[in-house]
Order: sequence, then structure tokens, then C-alpha cells
Amino acid sequence: MIRFFQIYPELVDNPFYIAGESYAGHYIPGLAARLVQNRDVNKIKVAGIAIGNGLVAPQYQLVWDSFPYAAGLIDPIQRRTILSSENQAKDLMAAKNWKQANVYMDLPQEQLGDYAQGIDRHNYRNYVDGSISGLEVYLGNSSTRTALNLDPSVEYEKCSGKVGDSYTADIPQDYSINITYVLNTDPSIKVLIFNGADDIICSNGGQLAWVKSLEWVNITSFQAAPKGAWKLDNGTIAGTYKTYAQFTYAHVYKAGHLVPGDQPESAWKMLNNWFANQWN
Repeated sequence: MIRFFQIYPELVDNPFYIAGESYAGHYIPGLAARLVQNRDVNKIKVAGIAIGNGLVAPQYQLVWDSFPYAAGLIDPIQRRTILSSENQAKDLMAAKNWKQANVYMDLPQEQLGDYAQGIDRHNYRNYVDGSISGLEVYLGNSSTRTALNLDPSVEYEKCSGKVGDSYTADIPQDYSINITYVLNTDPSIKVLIFNGADDIICSNGGQLAWVKSLEWVNITSFQAAPKGAWKLDNGTIAGTYKTYAQFTYAHVYKAGHLVPGDQPESAWKMLNNWFANQWN
């Protein structure tokens, strides 16, 4: 990133935002904290971060037993089995046995997949059909690879197991401390945490749990702040939000793990609301 701004110095004074989803709950907090820590040297003006359905603090987000149970996808016996696996994962996290903790993080997801057969854990209102998305077709085209100056022989893979295996010791770790650092270091840096309502993998309940645990100086005031509804331009309620100082939490209706994929209009409106600090 430093090299990027060396090549394009005319951009260095622009406000810099970092946004992403899912595993971005790990790499965005880490990247933002490092940029803020070294900003006297890198001169990058971090203005805000936005994380959607992020895996930020797994020890709080291991709630794959509660949401599916509330949604009627599993019965009490199945819930206890999943909960037992979650507790084993949490114990291993506490012992900092990260690789083994990752194994037990996978187990309750597998159990849920067996119990709620055919369910899409990224959006429980959907069912897996095995079809290939338009994006995968596009990125798999040789013409796309040529346009991006990639080796034409390289094949696109949606989720590379080889790459994923390199992160097994990182996945179970807590990155929320980096968000705390950014919030407490610079009150001008905006933070948006947003979550699709129908996601099981990174559910709303798990997100709110780690948010509540933040050792931010304003966390009590944020918790006490009123929750409001935000709407699309046609008046349709798209979700709820809560905001205090520079921190905002937005809940997106009828969306799962990938909010812009499920509700692109809502995602667009939400980001514009955030940039403008105007939700009503």
C-alpha cells in the first residue's frame, strides 16, 4: 500500500476507507491498526473501516447452536451436540491451541449441515443448488485473465483449500483488540459493522456479543444509544442501525453472509448513509 501511494502520490491526501466481508473481520482490523500505528511514516489518511458479516472474534461468534435452534432448523438434542463442539473449540482457543481450535470450529458447522440438510449456512432462507455463479464464470474466462494481466493458464478457484490451509492457526484468533485500538486512538476514524440478518456463519447475535466486549471508552454510551430503522429511497425498511460517536452497527434485512449479493440496493444505501452520517 505504501508503494501504491508512492506511484500515485496525488491520491495520498484523499480519505482512505477499508471495506470487506467475512474473513475481512481478521485482516481489516489488523491492517487498519497497523496503518494508524505507523501513520506518521506511511502518511495514509485512514478515514474509516467497514466490515460486513465478519469473523472478528470467534470465541464470541461460536453461536451456531442458538440461531438455527431459534429458526427451527435443529431440535434440542442436536443443539446440545453442536454446543458441546463449540465449547470444546472455545476451550482450545483459551489454551491458544489455534490449529486444534480450528478443527473444532469446523465440527459444529458440519454437524449443522447434517442436521439441517440442504440448508445454506450463509443464508438459511436459501438451499444449496450447486450451481455456478455468474461471477465464477466471468472470472474463469480466459479473456478476463488476459485483461487482468494474469497468466492465462491460471484457473480461478472460489475458495482455495491450499490457501485456506495456510490460515488454520489464524482463523480462531480474536482481532477485535485492533478495532478497540483504532477507536481509542483516533475518534475521527469511522467504524461500520454491518450484518445480514439471515447469516448463520457470522450471525447477528455473535457480532453483537463481541461488539459489547470492546474496551472502547464509549462502549457503554453506544450500548445505551437508541436503535432506529433505515429505509430505501422508496420507503421500504431495509434494516436497523445504532450509532454513537464514530461507531455504527447496521442490521440488514433479507440478507445473508454476502449482503451486497443478496440485497445490492440495501448495501448501496447503507454505505451512502454511513458516508453521509445520515440514517433517517
